[in-house]
This record gives sequence, C-alpha cells and structure tokens, in this order.
Amino acid sequence: MTDPASRAEGDAVNLVVDLAPLSALDTWGANLTPASRRLIDESRVAIGSSGVFTAGTGHQPGFFHAGILAKFIAADSIASARGAVSNWIHFISDADTHDPLRIDLPLRSSDGGVRRGSVSLARPERVSPHAPACIRAVGRAIDEGPEREALGAAVASERGEKVLTAVLDACAQSAEHAPDAAMQVARACESMMSAWVRPSAAIVPTRTLLATPMGRWAVDAILSRPAECARAFNEALALEPHSARFLRESGDASEVPLWGVAADGTRLRLNAVGARRALAAGELVLPRAFLASGLMRLVVDLFVHGTGGAHYERAGDRWWRECLGIELPPFAVVSASLFPSPAALGIPMRLDASVGVRFREAWWNPALLTDNPASAAHSAERAELLRCIADAPRRSPERRAAYCSLLESISRGRASATEQLDSLKSHESHHACALKESALLADRTWPFLLLDPSAIDGLVGAIRARVHSTGATSAKGSGR
Repeated sequence: MTDPASRAEGDAVNLVVDLAPLSALDTWGANLTPASRRLIDESRVAIGSSGVFTAGTGHQPGFFHAGILAKFIAADSIASARGAVSNWIHFISDADTHDPLRIDLPLRSSDGGVRRGSVSLARPERVSPHAPACIRAVGRAIDEGPEREALGAAVASERGEKVLTAVLDACAQSAEHAPDAAMQVARACESMMSAWVRPSAAIVPTRTLLATPMGRWAVDAILSRPAECARAFNEALALEPHSARFLRESGDASEVPLWGVAADGTRLRLNAVGARRALAAGELVLPRAFLASGLMRLVVDLFVHGTGGAHYERAGDRWWRECLGIELPPFAVVSASLFPSPAALGIPMRLDASVGVRFREAWWNPALLTDNPASAAHSAERAELLRCIADAPRRSPERRAAYCSLLESISRGRASATEQLDSLKSHESHHACALKESALLADRTWPFLLLDPSAIDGLVGAIRARVHSTGATSAKGSGR
C-alpha cells in the first residue's frame, strides 16, 4: 500500500461507477399495477421530476467527503447526457440527527501536532443533540470578531482556514429564506460544488416525500397492517443485519419505520398506535431509511446510491416487495476515495522510518543500544545472569541474588546510556505523533473542500467518461 504521506493528492482509490441499471430502465415497471403507476406519476409531478428524464441522489445535510460528491457528479452527468431538458434532484435526509452546521477540519493539537476536530459554523442552538436536522434552526454564522479569529487560529492549515471562510460565507448566503438548518446547508453545499455540478432542479427533504401520493399510500398501507410490516422488515434484515435496527413486533402496536419528534426535539421511534396519533394531531412524522430510500427511488428515473446504500438496499428492496407489493426500480452505484495532501491538513513532515528498538525495550535492556560503547559488556553480563536465574531452583537464595544482580546491571547500563535513552524516547514520541498524522492522511472522509480542485476535476472527468461509455445518452428511460 502506498505511504499516505507520499501519495499524490487526488489519487482516486476504489473508484466505483456501476451504471448497469441504465440498461434495465425500459423494463422496470412492467409489472406495476395501473394504480401504483398512477401514484408514482403523481408523486413525480409533486416534486417536479415529471416530463423529462430525472436522475436523483442524496445524503444527510452536511459538508460531505469525495465519495458522496461522486454521487452528485454522477447524477448531474447522467442527466446532462440526456440533453438540456433533463435534470437531477437533490434529496436531503433531514430526519438524520447529525448537526448539519458542523464541519470536520484539521485542528492544532495541544502537543503541536494535528488532529481531526469538529467545528461549529454557528452559535450553539438550544436543542436536543438527538434532534433531527429538519427542526434545527437556521444558523447565524460566526463570521466576525474575536470568536471568528480564534476559530481560524485553531485550524492547522492555510487551506483549512480558506475552507472555513468559504463555508461560513456560503452558509450566510444560503440562510435567507431557508426553513431550517438542513436546507441552509444543502443550499450551501450546492453552491460550493457548483464548479463541478450543475444546480439541481429541486432540493427535496425526505420528510416531504410522505406528503406525496405514493408516500401517503405507503404510510396508510404500513399502518393498516403494522404486525405484518414489522415482521417483513425484520425478515428482510436477514440479508443485511447491520443496515437498520429491528422493529419491535407487538401486534397492532408493532413498531413502524417512522420517526416522531418529542417536545424537546428528541427523535422518537414510533409504534403504529403512536404514529396514528401523531398524524391525526398534525405532528411532525419522518420516514426512516428503508421507507425514505424507496420513495426517493420511485420519484426519479434513476437514483444514484453509494456503496453503503447498495448494501442496505438489498434489505430495503425485499421489504418493499414483501410488505408493500412494490418492486423498486434499479439504482446506480457510484463512489470514490480521494485523499487530501499533507499540506492541506497542515502536516509538515513525512512519516519517519521505523524507530527500530522501542524505548521500553531499551529501558529494560540497555545492551540493545548498539551505539552505547558499554553495550557489548552489558550484553555478556546480562546473558550470564539470565543463565544463572534459569539454572537456580525457584525461590532459592541463589536465584534471588542473580535477579538482584541483573537489576543492578540494568541500572548501570541505563546510567551509561542516558543520552541514547533520552534521544530514543524523544524520537519515539515524534514517531508516534507522525503515525497519528499518517492515519489522518489515510482518512477518506475529510470534506471534499479540502481537496485541490484539480483532483476533483480528475474525478469529474473519470465519472463522465464512464457515463458516456455506458451509452447513457441513448437509453430511453424508465418505461413510465
């Protein structure tokens, strides 16, 4: 494996572009009932994806890494290949509890090294840490004064400081007319990836999908037979046990794939009884992952997932088929890994060569320090004392005497190698710091904004070439 510290910035690792579903779009939907087809078409009209070819992709609101950016590049590229009248939809999973107004950046650590830290882009909001993004208020950016200066000083690289300034500006500009922090950040992200991705036709929060005709039908179907729904859900999880939490099965009070929201903003798991009550009262109800992803796939012609989504959708497909009787359309899979340079993270050194002898080993055996003039004599003395200890009977005076002599020999060895031991300890501490910083270089989840633009240019070129090589421009559509 390439040393992360010497790898060129922009190296794309594990580039995945699976567009095979494009060839299956014409046949999907052949078994849909007229009623299901009508619900899907009406839902597409509701979100603005009717009449032209529409690609779609999405993610939790936030400043995501290059693997997520690759999905947006692909969605735009697929739509662009169909001509100017085609477009793409940007979905935001606003039921997620991650605070969208935070970004991970390289920060200076107390020991002088670099660490990964989460930086808040707005003043703290009094809301539960388990609150979904859609109820978090639009953030007032920290954009001036001592607080902003202190924030910039904490960032470990010049590029990191530029990213911080850019996202603060983008969040400030996108705050106007944004209903919540999720939409604010989604708009800011579109602004910051505009050099590579056209603006979407619409940014659609997943909570709004429940108000579409298909969303209302799905919720009604789930609540009409919650026990069957929960059982089918749990059986589907056998395909991908780590893709979701099992639903509690309890007859008409079985848990359903919907979230409620408590008075303090905490996201709540709902059973069928609680969901019916919340909907009747007009309270906020949000779709959980399998329900949301299925609706997203149904309201566009081709949805683009990442590699994680490709795994959990195996279970989602089965649940939709077994519980709701809907065969979901195929989806594309696109992802990539790009890594920032040491300079982007503020890491000035390359990873040191192996330290060789460890300090702890040398502390207990100074003879290992070959640059110590007395090491040969200490080594011979140590070998003789260890032989005496091994030969003497256990718990005997002779064995104890030999052991005490060994400790005295070690102390003399340490005294004669003080400088070497101190140097080794310092070098080892430096090496440990370098190892931690090397791990930062191997982390693919840094925000794409830390990458050099030329690296993203290369990613765009690679994805567009794959899109055109699959004949995306000639595929007919979803067979609606």
